[in-house]
Amino acid sequence: MWERFKRWFHQWGSPRWFYERSQRWSFWLGWLSLIFIPVGLTWG
Repeated sequence: MWERFKRWFHQWGSPRWFYERSQRWSFWLGWLSLIFIPVGLTWG
């Protein structure tokens, strides 16, 4: 388990892995931010 986490963590330092993973996550994180920013501005 630790080796798997360590490999995953170190792969974020490689531009290839970073751009590949962040491109997949950007769609979902963008939608979440569109939901939570207005909620935070309203209730915050």
